[in-house]
Amino acid sequence: MAKYTINFNNDLGPICKYIQARVDSQSSVGIPIAAVEIGLKLCQQGLLAINFDVREHHERDGEWTRALNGPTLALPNWSKAYMQAGRFGISFVLLDGNSISLPPCEDATVAGVFGVTLFSVVRDAVANGDFRSLPLRDDCQVDLVEFDEMWGWPADHANLGRTNLIRDFPKIQGPIYPTEQEVNSMPSRPDPQNIISAIATKAGLTVPQARAFLQAQADLAGELVAEGFPIPGIGLLTQIDRPARKMTMAFGPRKGETVEVPATQKLKFTIAPAVKEVAFGMKPAMPDVFSLEWYSPYTPDEE
Repeated sequence: MAKYTINFNNDLGPICKYIQARVDSQSSVGIPIAAVEIGLKLCQQGLLAINFDVREHHERDGEWTRALNGPTLALPNWSKAYMQAGRFGISFVLLDGNSISLPPCEDATVAGVFGVTLFSVVRDAVANGDFRSLPLRDDCQVDLVEFDEMWGWPADHANLGRTNLIRDFPKIQGPIYPTEQEVNSMPSRPDPQNIISAIATKAGLTVPQARAFLQAQADLAGELVAEGFPIPGIGLLTQIDRPARKMTMAFGPRKGETVEVPATQKLKFTIAPAVKEVAFGMKPAMPDVFSLEWYSPYTPDEE
């Protein structure tokens, strides 16, 4: 049984209230709107944001993420459940009262259930005339996106401006939830406890020893990543430091403006050739990883 259950009916009121508040705020601006972008952030932080694209031509280019700095709706329960779904699975009570339970599965499948529900809420809001007060262009679009691109509607970028016009929105069939057959046929992710047991068996260790090894490896990765941390046969974890720089905005209201981009750090993992060859069937088994060069095969790609 899934560890977390999301009842969308508990969140319907706050979502509708947030949509109405954003519409009321934008209605007085008076600038023609090319697209209403509804963005959802599930990983790490559950947020719902609405961006009103007032450019002459709408593009799905990430412009909506600026709305995350403005008025948003916090949905921490969505994020918590999404983050744990890959390990424990997740259950949903849908707006019509029916239920869906997903086993541990791909993030995109879980994000899709949130996305389809949000689509239904927005479609009902448009049908009820909640967007009528906005200064919409004749070809104004509706675009729904998930921050990490796990889900989006329309799914095909080529359909932007063709299948998602706001005037046609109430009549659109839209995306659907996974069917029972699809749910039952979903491959489950490996349970971490089973992986630990498999490592213990293969290496001739006890389960506590295998756990201690993996914990030590994780500890060292955090401590030594600045120098480059190789996992023999698997890959290389590296830290990339990007200095502060100036850049010219290429789109949006600030197009042409030069802005300061602060210094940033990020981590990158480069997969070793050996594990790729085994994974893709080019070699039958992993060689002795200690016979491989620890660093040279894992040189990170140029940024």
